[in-house]
Amino acid sequence: MLGHVLLRGEIDASPAQVAAARALLPFQHPKVADKGKKETKREAAKEAVMAGGNYAPLPPPRLAATGGKPV
Repeated sequence: MLGHVLLRGEIDASPAQVAAARALLPFQHPKVADKGKKETKREAAKEAVMAGGNYAPLPPPRLAATGGKPV
């Protein structure tokens, strides 16, 4: 909370308070790109599968031997 107040200029701050607020902000607002390449590719692949298309999961096989009833 103090970091937001200091950076908005609502109160006058000492240089030490400004430095502390700047050091605190990366922990309150992490970057979106903190994910690695592999995690980003994995999430993109999951989104592509969920969207359908050629790589969507197929429905389970029909059980013809039991008349479609689960075993």
